[in-house]
Amino acid sequence: MKMTRKKRIIIGLLLIFLMVNYMVVTIILKDSSAFKYIRDILLLVLVGCVIGSIRCKMTRQWYVVALVFFGFFFLIGVLQTDSVKEIIVVGRRYLFPLLVFFFAINLNVNGKEEKIFKFLLIFTALLSLFGIIQVYILGDSFLEKLGYPMSYSPYYKRNFLGNSFYFGGLGIQRVVSTLSSANICGLILGLVFVYSLVCHKVFVKRKYKVLLYLIILLGYLLTFSRSNFLALFFVLVFLIWKYIPYKKYILLGLMLAALAFVAVSIIQGSGGIAYRIFRWVIDSFQAKDTSAAGRGGIWLEAFNQVKISPLGIGFGHVGGVAGFGSSKELYFSAENSYLAIALETGWGGLISYIAFLIGIVLYLFDYSRRCKREGDYKGNRLCVAGYTTAIYLMIVMFFSNHIHDMEAMALAYFLIGISISYVRRNRVMRGKNNE
Repeated sequence: MKMTRKKRIIIGLLLIFLMVNYMVVTIILKDSSAFKYIRDILLLVLVGCVIGSIRCKMTRQWYVVALVFFGFFFLIGVLQTDSVKEIIVVGRRYLFPLLVFFFAINLNVNGKEEKIFKFLLIFTALLSLFGIIQVYILGDSFLEKLGYPMSYSPYYKRNFLGNSFYFGGLGIQRVVSTLSSANICGLILGLVFVYSLVCHKVFVKRKYKVLLYLIILLGYLLTFSRSNFLALFFVLVFLIWKYIPYKKYILLGLMLAALAFVAVSIIQGSGGIAYRIFRWVIDSFQAKDTSAAGRGGIWLEAFNQVKISPLGIGFGHVGGVAGFGSSKELYFSAENSYLAIALETGWGGLISYIAFLIGIVLYLFDYSRRCKREGDYKGNRLCVAGYTTAIYLMIVMFFSNHIHDMEAMALAYFLIGISISYVRRNRVMRGKNNE
C-alpha cells in the first residue's frame, strides 16, 4: 500500500488516540463507548487498505511461522477462558498490536519515512513536555480534577494517586503524561528515543531535533522506571553506541550532572532529596526496595502455576486485566510479560511468541549487514533501529505485564514494522532489477 497524505493523516490520528486514550477517553470521558473504539476503527481502516498488497513471500520468514504457531496456542487460551467479555478484553490487547505490525510491514512509505517520524518525534516530545509540566507545575491535584482516582494518605496527610504514580516512598510524582502509568510512559518515550537516535541522520534533519531529544530524555528520566533504564543502558552500551551523535558532549554532560548530584547530596546531607534518591537507587540494585523485593515471590507463584497448567489457564487471571480481580479463584500479578503469556496460552504460546520476537531480531540484524555491504545507509539504520527496538522491548517485558499494554506494544510493533517494510520493499525492487 503506497503512502498518501490521507493515509498519513489516519496514521497520525491512530498514534494520537493511542497515546491520549487513557486520559481523554478513560478518565475525562468516563470510558465512553462512543469514543472507546476509535483506535480500533482507524486501525481496521488502515489494515483494510493493505489487504490487497499482501506479499505471500512474507510467509517464508520464520518469525511469521512462529506467529502462526502462537495463534494456535492463543486459540487454546481462548477455549479455556470463562467468559466472552474476558476474551474480548484480553484478546484485543494481544491482537491490536499484531494488527499494527501487519499493517506496518505491508506499508509502502515511498521514501517518506521522514514525514512519519518527524511527526512522531514532535508529538512524543509534546507528550513528554506535558508530563513534566503536569508533575512540576500543575501537580497531582490537576489529575484529581480530571477524575483520576485518589485516596487519603495518613503519612502525607493529603490525597494521593496510586502508589505507581510515585517512586521510592518519597512522595514525588513520576512523569506519566497522558498514559496510565509511569512505566508505560517510560516505555513509549524510550522506544521513540532509541529508534530516533539510531536514525537521527535519516529522518528529522533539522537542528531543533536535539531539543526534541532532550525533552523526551528528560521526561523519560523523570518516569523513574528502572526496567526502562536497564533496557536503555543495555542497548546504548552494547548495540548502538557507535550510532549515537555528540558522544563527547553527552559524556561531559553526564560527568557534570554526576558532580552536581554529589555536591547537592553533600550540602543537603542524609535528609536531602538527592541522598534519598541515591538510597533508592542502591536499594533497587540490592532488591530491597518494596516494589523490587517482592518480585521473586510473585514470579515463582506464576511459574509454579504454569508448571501445573502447561497449556495455560486462559485469559482473565493475570494482572490488571483479571476479570474479577483478586477475588478470582486463580489470580496472578505475574509482573512479567513472559509469565503472563505462559499463564494465558501455555508453554507453547510462550515459546512461539519468544521465537517470533527473536525471529524479528535475527531478520533485521541480517539485513542490516546486507544493507551496509550494499551501501544502503538508510536501510542499515532502519534495520539497526528495528532490532534494537525489539531487544529493548524484550528486556522491559521481563519486568512488567507490558504484553497487556496495548499502547506501548502497538507503538513498538509500528516502529519495528516500518523497518521490515523497508527491507521487504527494497528487496523486491532489487530482485526486479536483477532480473
